[in-house]
Amino acid sequence: MALRILPPSKFTALLTLLLLGWTHSLQGQTAADYPQATYQALLQDDATTDTSEKPQQQDEELYALIKLLVDTLDQIDRNYVKEVDRRELINGAIQGMLGKLDRHSNYIPPSNVDSFKSRVENEFGGIGIRIRNDDGKPTIITPMFGSPAYKAGIRPGDVILSINEQTTEGKSPNDIVNALKGKIGSKVKLALHTPSSNESATVEVERSLIRVKSVLGAERNEDDSWNYFLDEKNKIGYLLVTNFGRHTTGEILDVVKGLKSKGVKGLIVDLRYNPGGLLSAAIQISDMFVKEGRIVSTEGRATPKRIWDAKAAGTFDDFPMAILINQFSASASEILSACLQDHERAVIVGQRSFGKGSVQNLIELEDGKSVLKLTTAGYFRPSGKNIDKPSADGSDEWGVSPNNGF
Repeated sequence: MALRILPPSKFTALLTLLLLGWTHSLQGQTAADYPQATYQALLQDDATTDTSEKPQQQDEELYALIKLLVDTLDQIDRNYVKEVDRRELINGAIQGMLGKLDRHSNYIPPSNVDSFKSRVENEFGGIGIRIRNDDGKPTIITPMFGSPAYKAGIRPGDVILSINEQTTEGKSPNDIVNALKGKIGSKVKLALHTPSSNESATVEVERSLIRVKSVLGAERNEDDSWNYFLDEKNKIGYLLVTNFGRHTTGEILDVVKGLKSKGVKGLIVDLRYNPGGLLSAAIQISDMFVKEGRIVSTEGRATPKRIWDAKAAGTFDDFPMAILINQFSASASEILSACLQDHERAVIVGQRSFGKGSVQNLIELEDGKSVLKLTTAGYFRPSGKNIDKPSADGSDEWGVSPNNGF
């Protein structure tokens, strides 16, 4: 094995000086020094300068570790046998650090940020279709009700042959989706083939803001809108909640008001396969059905304890409820289920839930070009229990379990 000892470069020396200044500048900063809302939850508002020896030792240790990382990056960049991509090296280093944490903390690189934000926001600029890849042919599953694609006459089964005169042959589903998305108000030209009639056509569709509904009903009406009654005779309502997004609270509120106006006598909320979403949405929806008492509380190593209690105003509590869950119901789904179960507001039916009792903060990096999703706290149901499976320490106290007999 041939070894050579290589000296540090000017690049390393410069970065070391910068990092030394950066670590010293950390002392004495408070939340006011971090205008981004995503950072404020991670810092105490009353943070003060600590002049004791321990913080100084911690700063020195941090400086030494960062210098080690910079030295390693520099040596790989200058001396590795093949040319390397610096961005890929940094991404790998970040993923390596997060790999030492829990499975819910992760890094979203610039190439994936747009699709990640679309999932969180449940909205994007596009034409509003769902597609599948049948033998390499992008085929329409369904146009979303009221979307530009729906209004343009695009129907299930249509095959997309080209997008803006670029063939779809050999393109991945992600490539197809990205080609269909774009700036609101811009137009996209689609060449379509309808196998059932063996007809082909070209349509031009104007992109608009597509908001993916997270609250679905029991079945479609004749006009393709949702029917939220599972049993119209007995006035039993049914909501299928696919995730907890930014607009989920408003969607549920509108549906429940509509059901109330039609004399609803019972409500089923289906959270099966719901992976969760925004903590704020779970709290708001819980408050919708519980008149008083604790909804949820959170606490972490660097975050103070926070509690959320229900308020009586606007509560829907004059009809019985059932919540459907299974082993894939997680996070915000478990917050809502646990709250309604502990307050005896709803019967929980199905299987024990996933057991994710942690809260992640979304922290923008590189001025929003990338995102760090970091676990910062655990949440506790009204009974005071944390339902996180990894935190159960071998006990059976995790997840949300169905009521006895259900």
